[in-house]
Amino acid sequence: MLVQERGIDFQPDDEYLREVRLAGGEDELISALKIAKMTKPEHVDPTLRARQAAVRQHVARAIEFSKANRFADEQAEYRAAIKLDPQNADLHSGLALAMSMGSLFFDEAARIREEGEEREAVRLDPGNPDRRLTLALTLGAMGDWDGEIAELREALRLKANGAVSDMDGRSLWEDHNDFAVQAHDALSLALEAKHDWDGEIAEARGVLRLRPKWDPAHVRLGVALRYKGDLDGDIAEQHEALRLDPDNMDAHAELASALQEKGDLDAAITEYREVVRLNPFDSDARLSLGAALGEKGDNDGSAAEFRAVLKLSPKNEQAHLKLGEALGNMGEFDGAMKEFQEALRLDSKDDDAHTDLGVVLGKKGDQQAEMVEYREALRLNPDNDFAHYSLGGAFECKGDLQGALQEYRTAYKLDPKNSLYRQAYERLLRQVNP
Repeated sequence: MLVQERGIDFQPDDEYLREVRLAGGEDELISALKIAKMTKPEHVDPTLRARQAAVRQHVARAIEFSKANRFADEQAEYRAAIKLDPQNADLHSGLALAMSMGSLFFDEAARIREEGEEREAVRLDPGNPDRRLTLALTLGAMGDWDGEIAELREALRLKANGAVSDMDGRSLWEDHNDFAVQAHDALSLALEAKHDWDGEIAEARGVLRLRPKWDPAHVRLGVALRYKGDLDGDIAEQHEALRLDPDNMDAHAELASALQEKGDLDAAITEYREVVRLNPFDSDARLSLGAALGEKGDNDGSAAEFRAVLKLSPKNEQAHLKLGEALGNMGEFDGAMKEFQEALRLDSKDDDAHTDLGVVLGKKGDQQAEMVEYREALRLNPDNDFAHYSLGGAFECKGDLQGALQEYRTAYKLDPKNSLYRQAYERLLRQVNP
C-alpha cells in the first residue's frame, strides 16, 4: 500500500527519519515513513539488503569525493556501486558526471567513456528527459550534431508529454521553462554547426519566447539572420543583446563584423576595440581590428595590432601573414617578405601566403621567383582568384598577353563582382582583339 501511495518500498531507520524531518518533509510523508518503519516486511533477502546498503555507502563516499574535487576517487566509488547494481540508471549517470568533471574538454577517450555511461543510463531509463538532455550535450561536445539533435528533440517531446525529469530525486531544472530553454538553446547551437540557418532561427526565437532577456539567444539569432542575408536583422539583434548585457563580447564581435560587411568601418572599429578592451588577450579580436584598420588605410595601426597578437602568440601564422601585408602596403618589402616566409615556415600549405610572397618578390623585381610562388599557390588551391590575377599581371609584364588574358579571365570567372579583375580582363581583351 505504501509503495502505491508514497513510493516507499524500504524500511527507514531513525537516522533517515531525522534527515527527512530536518529537510522539511511534510507531516504526511513522515507519518507514512513511521508506518513503514513499524511494518515488518514479509521477507527481504539479507544478501540483497546488504548489497543495497553497500551501494548507498559507495554513493555517499562518491558525493564526498565530488565535494573535495577528487573525481578519480568519485569515479571509483560509482564503478564499485555499479558492480553491485548494474541496472541502476542513476549510478551510470553519476559516473558519467564524475567523468565529465574529472577530464579535460579535449580528452576524446574520456568523452567516449562518458558517452557510454550516459547511453547506458538512457537505455535503462529511456523515458527520462534529463538523461537524454545530458547525453545530447555530450554528443554535441564530441561534434556528433545529428546525434545531439535527435536526443534533444526526444527530450523535448518527453518533457512536453509530462515525463518526469529528475534523477535520483534531484531535480536538475527549477521548472519546465529552465529545461526547455537549455534544450532549445543547445538545439540552436547544433543546427548552427550544421549550417541549418532556418532551424537555428526557429530555435533561437523559441528560446526568446521563453526568456526574452537572454542575450546569448539574441546573439545567435542575429548570426543566423546574417547568414540568411538579413544583415540589418543581425545588427538589430546584436544591439538588443548589448542593451541587455553591455559587456557581451560575442555581441560586440558579431556587431563589428556585420558593420564591417555593411561598409561602416568606423563603427566596426569601435566595436572591435571594445572587444579588445574587455579581453586584451583575444587574438581573434585583434586580428579583426587590425584587418579593419588596414581596410581603412591605417597601416600603422593595423601593423600595431598584428604585432600585439605576435607578442601573445609568436607562432600565430595569420598574424605573420597579416603583418606582412600591412608592411607591404607601407612599402617595407624586406620586412613583409620576412613575415610571409615565417608564415610559410609555420604553414607551408597556405596558398595566400605564397601569393603574398609572390607579390613582394615582384615588387623587388624578381619575376621568376614571383611566378614560382603564384604557381605554388594555385597548385595548393586552384580557385585562389587573387593568385590567378597576380599571375596574369606577371605574364603581362613578361609580354605574354595570351597567358595574362587566360589568368585574368579565370580570376574574373571565380569572382565576377570584383571590378579589378573585370577591368583587367576587359582592358587586355580589347588590346589583344582590337
